Amino acid sequence: MHGRPDPGARPPPPGGGERLSAGCQDRPRGQEADQREPRHRHQGRPGTARQRQPQAAPQRAISVVNFVNGKVSRWVDYWDANRIGAANLEGFKQPEDNFPADFGESLVGEAASDRIKQAAANLNRALTAHEVAGAAALFAPDATFTDLTAHVRVAGPHDITSFLDKAQGTLPYLGHGVEVRHVVGSDAGGGYEWTAKGVVPRCVNVLKLGDQGLITSFESVWDGSRVDDDALLGLAKAAIQR
Repeated sequence: MHGRPDPGARPPPPGGGERLSAGCQDRPRGQEADQREPRHRHQGRPGTARQRQPQAAPQRAISVVNFVNGKVSRWVDYWDANRIGAANLEGFKQPEDNFPADFGESLVGEAASDRIKQAAANLNRALTAHEVAGAAALFAPDATFTDLTAHVRVAGPHDITSFLDKAQGTLPYLGHGVEVRHVVGSDAGGGYEWTAKGVVPRCVNVLKLGDQGLITSFESVWDGSRVDDDALLGLAKAAIQR
């Protein structure tokens, strides 16, 4: 998690509030604010040879940002460490005991709209109770459900129900012990950070809402390096419809 904004981020809006943004980062980010992946820049003169450094895949991160009086008061980035590459993780991954119990959410409080807070609470309640049909009923007929870590996207309540049913026991935000940590956003959407008791202890889900309050888009990212390849392959298979 990083404690400072991206240099390319847009200026915050006036007044308080929050923003949740997802995008493809040009460079991988490290596991801790003081343990970031070093950036390598190669400069050379025409005609000179230079050694190319191994490149990690582009990082698709989700940033949760709170504002107070037009200034950033809290910024937490989430990503899948598998995108960095196992070799690049050497020496950067931190023991679980090094992570704080509070990521600053108690300092900024909850400023999200009632609609997005209710949507997050309803979805998490259904997912933690393994009520996959009830969770899918919160989605609009043409909604999309995307898990960035598993590289899976399904559309519509029927396929969402099928995927969630098959993915039980593997998806870290599906099952008992998952709690909402912090919610950001407006009536149009936002997201919620969550904590869990399994091998993936935390991450974030992004929601877009329609006029009736139904979810039109869901995206999640979590640390896939904490599970084995068979688990990720199982999630890909769970998306297959027969």
